[in-house]
Amino acid sequence: VKTMKIGNLTYGNIVESQLIIVEGAKKICTDKLRLFMYFVNAGGRLVWTGDAGTELCDGTAGTSTDTYLKDKERNEGGKDRIIGPWARRDGDKQVAFDEFLGLEYVGNRCDFSPCSKGELAGYVQVVKNDHKLVYGLSPSIPFSGDFGVVQLNNTSDVRLVAALDYGTNLLVPATGVANRPWIEGGKSYSLGQKLPFIVSSGVGDRVAYYAAPIESFVSDEQPQKNKALIEQLYYGMLYK
Repeated sequence: VKTMKIGNLTYGNIVESQLIIVEGAKKICTDKLRLFMYFVNAGGRLVWTGDAGTELCDGTAGTSTDTYLKDKERNEGGKDRIIGPWARRDGDKQVAFDEFLGLEYVGNRCDFSPCSKGELAGYVQVVKNDHKLVYGLSPSIPFSGDFGVVQLNNTSDVRLVAALDYGTNLLVPATGVANRPWIEGGKSYSLGQKLPFIVSSGVGDRVAYYAAPIESFVSDEQPQKNKALIEQLYYGMLYK
């Protein structure tokens, strides 16, 4: 096991890896997103977490060739709005990392509702109890803290493995959310009560998304440390 800063990644230094876990990396250049796609297409396995890769490399859309992709640029007759942070442009090339993950990132739970350290966010409920990422786990696991709020991309090959029962509908305010330009303001809408928390996608389930950083499952913030969830992640991703 080794750790590496995103900026130091090249295809040459990850090509022999079996599994890569990306966390704590909110700002990721589009060319690095493409590198992760190459890695998986060559047979590697990838775990994406939380809000990883939701900021442009330079942090400001429109000031470089690294920009968010708009709906009208992907779809004929589409809207003049940003699709989401995982849909990118790198110069004249489109990088559909959102479709690769099978997800649209909306924001973090604490963007939409005040939250404090140690506060119970809800219960992680297993949806596919025969899935290798959650096999043998408790069907309902308490979770505290912040997490990424995503929606499934129904046009992609994506499987919902576990959802977080928030206890009530999570609402997007009509005022929109600061630094989330893909969220349309002017109307309030519900993201639902049960939010995707563990998702797998791709051929052979070689890509997995966890809505929170892996280390958060065993942090002191949790009502109970979920070592089994982490152990099953490694078992599920590395073994058939």
